[in-house]
Amino acid sequence: MKVNNKNEKLKHEKNNTIEYEGFFRSITSIQAITIIGIIIWHIGDLSKIREHSNIFIRTFFEIIESSGDVFIFLSGILLTIGVMRTNYERYSWKRWYGRRIVRIYPILIISTFFYLFSNYYLFHTVFDANSVLVHMSGLQSTPTTLEATFFLIAPPHWYVTLILSCYLLFPLLFLCIKKNAKLTAFLGTLLFVCYLLFANAIFEVSKEVISLIFQKELFLWQYSLFILRYFVFLFGMLLGYWIGRNPTKNIGILQNKTVGLIAFVFLIIIILFYFIFPITNYTLLDFIRILYHPLISISFVFFSIWFFQSKTIINKTLEVPGNETLELFLIHQFVIDIFYYRIIEYFSLQNRIELYLIFIPLIVIISIALALPFFLLGRIFRNERKTHKAIFTLSFSLIIYALIISIFNLNSVISDLNSLLLFSSIIIILSLINIFIFFTKKKKLKFNLHMNKLFL
Repeated sequence: MKVNNKNEKLKHEKNNTIEYEGFFRSITSIQAITIIGIIIWHIGDLSKIREHSNIFIRTFFEIIESSGDVFIFLSGILLTIGVMRTNYERYSWKRWYGRRIVRIYPILIISTFFYLFSNYYLFHTVFDANSVLVHMSGLQSTPTTLEATFFLIAPPHWYVTLILSCYLLFPLLFLCIKKNAKLTAFLGTLLFVCYLLFANAIFEVSKEVISLIFQKELFLWQYSLFILRYFVFLFGMLLGYWIGRNPTKNIGILQNKTVGLIAFVFLIIIILFYFIFPITNYTLLDFIRILYHPLISISFVFFSIWFFQSKTIINKTLEVPGNETLELFLIHQFVIDIFYYRIIEYFSLQNRIELYLIFIPLIVIISIALALPFFLLGRIFRNERKTHKAIFTLSFSLIIYALIISIFNLNSVISDLNSLLLFSSIIIILSLINIFIFFTKKKKLKFNLHMNKLFL
């Protein structure tokens, strides 16, 4: 009887693995399409072609602006499925956070130096030590920072601040979903509707209150970049939880042709709404923008899961950019800036829209090629456990430094020398703590071995 139960369990796990393999291939292709969409959007944003073209091109750029939301939605799905595939009743969140830090920080720090070089090469801009350290902390784009520093050094790196805050919320949201998924879904949807209807009014009041109490000027549009994506992240987690409860059945439902076609029709309807009820750009908290972005993200993902499931050649082609999305996200603007300011602007080709049919694929290919070494380097860091303590020490030093600067409002007054001294002091303190813990554990281990020998 026990043997039969074991065989059934192994068979069930094998079926789940097969279902997940096809599902993850689709997700990888979706990630590749999405990161390419982000690269195209940033090209259009820098060159202004998204603003000075016909309604179809403008609407195209409005639609692919949702690519960031797609990523957040996918992150919610994948992170939740990842936890669901383990013994999540006794899950080590410490280890989970460790993997996230090792995944992000080495590439963030290295890519920052590329942007420092490009800013100096293109504009002869030299940033102060404080700005560089805060940027490498990943906290440079918190909603409480000044608008001038929100996109300082490397504009796409605002996403790091967002994803780090999602990671911070993830265990709490997961525990809520595990406790009562239906109630969490209901409350999440209700809060989203409230945000949809009253976001501007809520933030206008909160801005005045914070300005009065804390003497800080907060920028309304920055909050929209984060809070809207938190809802999208939650919805992704809910879908991931639903999939993880019964992968064989639920992935089969998502890959069903009827579900795919319904999602496609819904996607087309939302795209038509962009023409009928266009985004006004009056504010990033526009009612229509808040509604469109999540709907585009969710319907696109549902359709793509069905569409890509049997597209072997396409999936194989998109595998490389799909796997290196983080690296592409962090490094692609460097390629765009160099290309734009040294070729497009230099030869006055900004208004030659037809040439962008050549420029865009070329920039995408170069970005993918440049991101590959970063991806391979990141894999080395992840697999080489000996590097993890150094990464943790450096990462937490940067985070603590950024928090001290923010709490004491030192951005505008701290000098380069003091920045370096403060950061060095934090590294030394954390290193000494690590050394103390190491020797304490070693001493405890020796004591335990000695006691075991005595008893034996």
